[in-house]
Amino acid sequence: MKSLKYIHIALAALITLTTSASITTAQPPDSIKQQVKSEVVAPKKITDAALRNARSDWGLGKNSGKVINTKRGKWAPDCGNIPLPLCDVAVFTGWNVTIADGNKYWHYFVSDSVDQVILIGRDPQNRTSASVPKPVMDNILNMASKHLELSKNVLLIKQVQRKTWTNICVEFALPYARCRTDDNQLGWRVVIEGKPGKEYIYLASEKGEQARTEATKTLFTRNDLMPNSWATNIAKTASKRFKIPSNRVYFLSAEQQYNQNQGNYFWNVAVDVKQNAFVTYELDTSGNITKQP
Repeated sequence: MKSLKYIHIALAALITLTTSASITTAQPPDSIKQQVKSEVVAPKKITDAALRNARSDWGLGKNSGKVINTKRGKWAPDCGNIPLPLCDVAVFTGWNVTIADGNKYWHYFVSDSVDQVILIGRDPQNRTSASVPKPVMDNILNMASKHLELSKNVLLIKQVQRKTWTNICVEFALPYARCRTDDNQLGWRVVIEGKPGKEYIYLASEKGEQARTEATKTLFTRNDLMPNSWATNIAKTASKRFKIPSNRVYFLSAEQQYNQNQGNYFWNVAVDVKQNAFVTYELDTSGNITKQP
């Protein structure tokens, strides 16, 4: 495995379940309640581990929650941004555990040794009555999953707003670039929650072909699929190098490439630090900067 450090960060990113049951997006609570009777009762150390994690990391209240279903299962972590040829995926044997608290549900995988306690889904995912076309939400959730290094089934949709963008670029354009004005360009503004209390805003076009983050105080709007921690590190590094605010570091592209001469994968990230001043950074598959201007 290329990087144990990053594999552990990416464990919750994209989940592959090899049991006959699967976690579905925004599963109706009634369908979960029908699963209350477990096929096999998990050992107490397994259910305790899931409850502790839900209470410490995922918003379940202290002394709240009840395990309503356990069953044997297998789970394999995805390698996140590490290319498949370099990914040595282990398959863990353990338990699928469902915790309920009112109308909220947490779905876990816990390995037999309890060294893997992984949240693989939350229900309901949509905490708003507003609906967004599936292609739009799929694109946003895929992007947010990569940015936050979490499974799409763990992310919560907190708020949805219908928007009319002022240009065809979904409000995006470099300060000196032109973007044709189109007052009828409809779209969406969606608030996604990762860890409890951590919200991220995404902007999308009408049909979801375009999607990007909303600019923040520290990062300009972006549509790449790098983890947020990588983008933040590049922005800080470029900010120091070129004496500009980090939110004036404009990400133009971020692509994974293969160096045939050296036989390794790397990320090539192009940024604009001043008007028409393009520079590139190279990152290894763990997100460490290995080459900079």
